[in-house]
Amino acid sequence: MKKILVVDNDKLFLDRVNHALSREGHEVVTAENSLSALDILKTYTPDIIFIDLIMPKIGGNKLSSIIRGMERLSDVYLVIISEIAAEKEIDVTAFGANACIAKGPFDKMSKHIFAAVNQVGRTPSRYLPEKAVGTAGLYPRRTTKKLLAVNRHWENILERITEGVVEISPDGRVVYLNRAAIFLIGIPEERLLGLLFVELFAKDCRQQVKELLQTMADKPKTISGDSPVRLNQSQVVLNVMFTDALGSSVIVILNDVTERKQAEEALRASVEQFCNVITRNADAIVILNQKRVVLFVNPAAELLFGKKADELLGTVFGFPLSAGEVTQVEIFNKQGDAAVAQMRVVEIEWEGEMAYLASLRDITELTETIKKMELLANLVENARLDMILVMQPEGQITESNALARTIFGYSKTEMTTQNIKDLLTCEADETWEKIIESVERRSQWQGAMSAIRGAAGTMPVHVSISRYADSVDDTANMICFLRDISKEKEIDRMKSEFISIVSHELRTPLTSIKNAVSIVLGGRAGEITKNQERFLSMVIRNIDRLAGIINNLLDLSKLEAGKMELRFQEVDLNEPLNAVISSLRSQAENKSITITKEISVDLPKVYGDRDKIEQILINLINNAIKFTPEGGHVYVSAKLVRSEKQTRKAFGPLTKNHEFDRDFIEVCVKDTGIGIPEDKLDMVFDKFHQISGSLTRETGGTGLGLPIVKELVEGHKGNIRVESKVGKGSGFIFTLPAYRPESALKEHLDMEIAKAREMGISLSLVVLKIEESEYLSKVYGKEETLKILDQVKQVVQDTVRRTTDIINIQTTGWVIITLVDTPKQGALVLDNRMKDMLSKQTFKVGKESIKIDLASGIATYPEEGFTGDELMGKALLAMKQKHEGQISNF
Repeated sequence: MKKILVVDNDKLFLDRVNHALSREGHEVVTAENSLSALDILKTYTPDIIFIDLIMPKIGGNKLSSIIRGMERLSDVYLVIISEIAAEKEIDVTAFGANACIAKGPFDKMSKHIFAAVNQVGRTPSRYLPEKAVGTAGLYPRRTTKKLLAVNRHWENILERITEGVVEISPDGRVVYLNRAAIFLIGIPEERLLGLLFVELFAKDCRQQVKELLQTMADKPKTISGDSPVRLNQSQVVLNVMFTDALGSSVIVILNDVTERKQAEEALRASVEQFCNVITRNADAIVILNQKRVVLFVNPAAELLFGKKADELLGTVFGFPLSAGEVTQVEIFNKQGDAAVAQMRVVEIEWEGEMAYLASLRDITELTETIKKMELLANLVENARLDMILVMQPEGQITESNALARTIFGYSKTEMTTQNIKDLLTCEADETWEKIIESVERRSQWQGAMSAIRGAAGTMPVHVSISRYADSVDDTANMICFLRDISKEKEIDRMKSEFISIVSHELRTPLTSIKNAVSIVLGGRAGEITKNQERFLSMVIRNIDRLAGIINNLLDLSKLEAGKMELRFQEVDLNEPLNAVISSLRSQAENKSITITKEISVDLPKVYGDRDKIEQILINLINNAIKFTPEGGHVYVSAKLVRSEKQTRKAFGPLTKNHEFDRDFIEVCVKDTGIGIPEDKLDMVFDKFHQISGSLTRETGGTGLGLPIVKELVEGHKGNIRVESKVGKGSGFIFTLPAYRPESALKEHLDMEIAKAREMGISLSLVVLKIEESEYLSKVYGKEETLKILDQVKQVVQDTVRRTTDIINIQTTGWVIITLVDTPKQGALVLDNRMKDMLSKQTFKVGKESIKIDLASGIATYPEEGFTGDELMGKALLAMKQKHEGQISNF
């Protein structure tokens, strides 16, 4: 038994087919048109479908295409039954049918129908006969051929017109669309046929379309261009025509008005924008006729003239008009205030007649600003203290003032050919690359340099460089202020010399006085009374205090002059801190003050001068004890600070020598003392400055301790700040560089090169590396390998012997030697002597004795480099050239 669907608009034919197939035991369902068939197929799945080719509304060819588009029915056996098989060759493959049977006498046609039913399931469902069966004995009909030709003619016409044409069934479903309608809707024809027409439109437009289709069919109905409906991103106008009064068939013409509506909207927006521009324009707009009578004014014009629109309209414009020109006019409002305006006049058309549009811009403030700028430019040009240069990021000078040109000896034109790098010499620890980087990062840099004045020699200058953006062309330039500090330098030199002389002159008599008083106080000059002992002890205390002041003055003088030498080494912060706390414990206990240390056991070591770090801590903790009332607390903590962001947040603008590419140890000395007023915080590091207060007066002091601390911290390339609240206590936070072998070596080399440069001598760097160090590390471990390096270092020390030569061991497996006042040839001789000595030695590693081979490289200042990085690079290159194999970067 087969499940069969028969679709034909001929009811008699349906009855005969149904009777014949049902008698054979098949299940037969019939449909009188394509729409009914589509409704049946929503729930019914037949084995074979017979479809009449020529049917009203939706023909058999289109119904076949729709069925083939349904995934559930994609393989169903489709047979076309055609009345026109004799008149027209039918290609059923074009719309997905499997076979075609010509309509003729039912007794002959039924044989082919039964054959098709029996064929289902026996051959592939896609089996296609070459042509329609059952055409034998049928002859073409002239009338039918003419009707087919006419039908094709009208179909061609409908397919070529630009308007969309849609036919709708009485129940509102689509039964026909031409090509333009399909394109406009954007859905394939086989999916459109049978859909409800109303549901093709945007949801908010469907009710409007539905009401249009429900109106009486007495005359055509339209949705006009004033209120188009939305259909697949387009705006369309509908023209509805009913084929009869009952509305049994509806034809809808679709016109796409999207572009027209967009053009109308653009025009409307343009007009609104024009009105908006005029109304809201900051410039005063006045429209006048040919006789200069005012026809229109905007609010800005009312404001500029100080009158309302009704006071201005109809009056004669008081200024001459010259189209295309820009003039400057002076306007007086009715209050008598004057304004300067720039006026531009153009010819326009206004309400169909030629007119003038006058645009007036108030330039009163601009005029005043120009005057001020001219005054400022004059002040800059004639500045007598500061040389001023404007330059591009690469250093090319673009502007200069008169003082700069006079000092450097160039004309205004010649100055623009100069580069700042040729006019100024950086200090030893600075380069232009570093300065430009600082300006880019922090928008400013300042420091000391030397100005090159040609034959006139050099002079010291204080330089301040700032970054600014040109508002005209948005270029980033730099402005440089230079001030001659020759007198300040001389005063500083004289001050330092005076302090040094006075301090030294005071030390000798003070020492003699103290010795004499100590002899008397000790009873060696005779017995003394208790009263005499009390006064002599007071003398000793004041002598010690005066000696401390002298020492502080000398230290500060050396620090400011850059003459205090810091001996950098690896320092465990706990060592100087414990020593300071121990020395100050009795002083704290006398006031019942507790000192608490909070340092983690895994805190990295510091790279600095141990004695100077101890001096920093003594000053800060001593101050904390002095300015904390009895029963208070002093807390000392330290932590690792890693990132640039943290450092910048903590310190704000930093000193020029502060490094961001390394780790720092941040130390905090905090107390519960009297605190410092907010308006005094900026002065705590000033020399001889003491914060006023009762406890301050009791404790006394010279005001030199904190300035010395600041100089010592910055000498370690760190920074210091203070946080305080009155009555709550103070916290002094400073940073010291964390120890890293590579950084320590770099700084050591740079310091040694700076000394050699100052003394005018050479400096050689020798790098030694055990060639088997990687193998030894793998076999015996890194610790045992470092012990070998210690033994190598001892042999080298015995070979070198000079105390001025410095030998370092790096954890990376290198021995680094700096040879002071030693040229390249001397370093080569020493290198050969060291290798000869080491070749004769055996070295203990574990329980074994081994011999080693050394690879070496030598570089000399100034011939082969001016910085530690350059010398190290040249020494490693020399090592690589002498020995086979890849040498890793240090």
